Amino acid sequence: GLQLPDCLALASNVTALCITSFKTGLLSKSCTCPGIIALVGNLAFSSDKKRQAEFKDTLPTEYLHGVEYEVYKVKVPLDYKNQKFGEVLHHLFNFKDSGVLLFGMG
Repeated sequence: GLQLPDCLALASNVTALCITSFKTGLLSKSCTCPGIIALVGNLAFSSDKKRQAEFKDTLPTEYLHGVEYEVYKVKVPLDYKNQKFGEVLHHLFNFKDSGVLLFGMG
């Protein structure tokens, strides 16, 4: 069978996430950043128009509008390599015009 180092070499593009640590981290972060749990939850899931219609009378309109957005991982053009987040944000994306919101780079 594969030894542990062999398995790790095969998983070079994989990120391991310990769910318990993630939950604990979110819970502790919510003490200093109220709303972080809802934000992360909403970024992880999206909703279609049919599902939104079910909650039309019980949830705020702003929430229902925002929940239809989705998160995608995309490659940033090489021209922006080694630039600061704010610089890339300023030059590459304008949410008002494009509907794209850059919220992380790595």
